[in-house]
Amino acid sequence: MSWYTPTKFYYHITSLTMWQLNPTRELYMQLPMRYRPSALQLSESYPPIIDWCPFPSIRDRLIMLHAANSNIDQIICDIATAYVIETDISTIIQFDRPTLGYIRVWDLIQAMDERVDSLYSDPHESFANNHLVAQQAEMSSTEQETDFHDVTLPAPSMEALFQTKKYARLAFKELRMDDGVARFKLDPLLFEKYPELYEPGDTIIATGLAVRSAHLTSIPTPRAVEQSTLSIYNHFADWSFNMISSSSSMHS
Repeated sequence: MSWYTPTKFYYHITSLTMWQLNPTRELYMQLPMRYRPSALQLSESYPPIIDWCPFPSIRDRLIMLHAANSNIDQIICDIATAYVIETDISTIIQFDRPTLGYIRVWDLIQAMDERVDSLYSDPHESFANNHLVAQQAEMSSTEQETDFHDVTLPAPSMEALFQTKKYARLAFKELRMDDGVARFKLDPLLFEKYPELYEPGDTIIATGLAVRSAHLTSIPTPRAVEQSTLSIYNHFADWSFNMISSSSSMHS
């Protein structure tokens, strides 16, 4: 299971991909608000991967500053790595009082021991494979989770949260990380690496105490274009066209 499965990321990009391939008014109205294109997106040419960023202000700055950047895939992966949930962290780690903070989605998924190492390596693991996605999406929480009767939140420490799979899974549920990108904010660390993306007063930047793993990693970028990568793109294209056909049939 890759990182996009527990967060149900594929649900959020389904309508986006359909609109990219068939930009009709009807499909535009089905886009989640965070993914609806800005005026700049509608008037400029740029790498379509920028559309996958769920923050309109960041998309605009990417178009203005990085549309011709050959490392745009790396930037998009770094942005996704920086997705956080801002919350009262005393609900997941023991504190003596309510404490505002944030935790990276990627770090918690790593702690849940999801199979992220196979990302982009096998087309049959890709969300473009609609049969696999459907199977994963329909798995019940009972099937996916371990028996948690011996642990409860809050975890005794940050170390315990990230080093114990059960605590990590409980925290993932407590923070409702699979509710979608509408609740995501960005780790301020992102703007240390990309200060040009920072916009003063932007409310998408998380505040409070950072809850971090001792060993920070990043979402891997796609591999060079080779047969396995092309297979992923082919699967994804087939899946997208199937989604459009299904949607058209439902509304005909």
